[in-house]
Amino acid sequence: MVSRQGDWKWAEISPILPNGGDDRLGWVWGKKRQFSISSAYQSRRQNRNTNGNRVWQVIRDFCGILRVRTLLWLICKGRLMTNEERVRQYITADESCGVCGARMESLDHDFRKCLVAKSTWTNVQQPDGFPSVSEDWDLLFGSILWSLWTRRNKAIFNPDAVEVEGIMQRSRRLLLEAEQAVSSWMDSGMSICGGVIRDENFTWLSCFSMAVGICSIMDAELWGVLGGLGLAWDLGLRRVVLEKLAVGSGPCVSRKKSSCRWFGQAGLESPLWNSSFLIPPAELQDLY
Repeated sequence: MVSRQGDWKWAEISPILPNGGDDRLGWVWGKKRQFSISSAYQSRRQNRNTNGNRVWQVIRDFCGILRVRTLLWLICKGRLMTNEERVRQYITADESCGVCGARMESLDHDFRKCLVAKSTWTNVQQPDGFPSVSEDWDLLFGSILWSLWTRRNKAIFNPDAVEVEGIMQRSRRLLLEAEQAVSSWMDSGMSICGGVIRDENFTWLSCFSMAVGICSIMDAELWGVLGGLGLAWDLGLRRVVLEKLAVGSGPCVSRKKSSCRWFGQAGLESPLWNSSFLIPPAELQDLY
């Protein structure tokens, strides 16, 4: 079709060219070669790698604590500030692990190869050491990653702190808190928030619950923050660590525990204000 000089061989090309005027640009994925948003969208959907995007679907459907979902997103995007990433951004010159002293602290090292991570995943594989229900594995997995990351941060930024909870114990507590945050009243549209106050040794101090009407998850969460901080102030607590929870609907709705039902009932009995309990209710025995 092209001569040695680089010119078109029009005598050979002309018989196969359609008749109808001059050449013009066309959109191959659209009807009549015309561009449209729908054709571009369909082309994008057909060409994308569905296997590569499954991880984002898993994160989107994760029904646990929102801060854990955010951590999963940061891990998959490679945005966590490990020492490897901090060296890349010229924040530090030391890329070693601050927990076990390994030469490089990467995401893979923090969550798989670090001594603390290795021992944690080994314990997960032992049924006698940490039994778990299969339907809770997504929440458990996220809770373990969160506990590993916060344990790493505490070891670096607060090395004198004394750990009163192991990785597995903290992960189990986060799993229970995520489950109790989902109430059987979610289908009705009534939003209920509640919380538990513990001291530095995780000893029970008080709890509260209140109904806030029909609102978004974020609004209910903010009401819970307000109620929790107000109760802490009334108890004379001036230095507190706030751990706020919010979970979406979906598979989690089926996980109803006694604590979940108790928070919902207590909240409905005290609409638009909170009820506090200085003595741990029997229904919340799985939380203390």
